Amino acid sequence: MIKIVCIMFFALYFVSCAHDPWTKTDTALLTTGLGLKAVDYMQTKEIARNPAYWETNPWLGPDPEQNHVDLWFLGSALVQGGVAWLLPADWRKAWLGGWIGISGRNVIHNHRIGVRP
Repeated sequence: MIKIVCIMFFALYFVSCAHDPWTKTDTALLTTGLGLKAVDYMQTKEIARNPAYWETNPWLGPDPEQNHVDLWFLGSALVQGGVAWLLPADWRKAWLGGWIGISGRNVIHNHRIGVRP
């Protein structure tokens, strides 16, 4: 798995030479999205530890193992930032905003059902 992540990282690095300039707004959107993803990650780790909860992410399944949670969130964070880096400026903002919406919805849902990181 680490080899795949390294190959993806270097591929993204070499392809990124032809991207639109990164802006402060892009940085703010990515930081916000990754911050929400970090909270979602901590909540999902709690869901994996506590049999009173079940995970709703179909890729992880209702009772994920801790290492699957770790790999899922690492991979999705790399994809989130890597794709954003490669997208044109207009699409980048939509992409990052979409991730904020997804992670924000997950965090709010988990909080409402009582999951605390």
